[in-house]
Amino acid sequence: MSAKDMERAEAQARAQLNSILEDMKELYGFEEQDEDDEADAKREEILEGGALSAEIRSDWMPVGGDPMGWTYRLLLCWGGPSVQLTGELDEHFQPISAVVQYQDWFTGWADLPMEEEEQEAAVEWASLFYWGE
Repeated sequence: MSAKDMERAEAQARAQLNSILEDMKELYGFEEQDEDDEADAKREEILEGGALSAEIRSDWMPVGGDPMGWTYRLLLCWGGPSVQLTGELDEHFQPISAVVQYQDWFTGWADLPMEEEEQEAAVEWASLFYWGE
């Protein structure tokens, strides 16, 4: 795998993160009187087209064990390159962290460096999806 291919994959990850940031700015930028209709429409747009798949998983744990340890994954694009948003869920199945990862053919997942503001926006964006009870 060439460095150029990984640069292309990282650029795709950055483009996906920028799209998430724009979604959140738009969602929270509506005027109060417009909030209901326009915000609902934006949320629906994100849920219908923001991710190719939404998945959760956990490791084996003893009966009665702590439900923490669940993780989520939103696959944003796949192929060469692929990008996903992944993180941990709390006991109420709400995202509490977010990491944008990218890969290209025959490479492992790499984390995209993010500023704190970007991480917070990504967690809020992931919170729009339904993760369980």
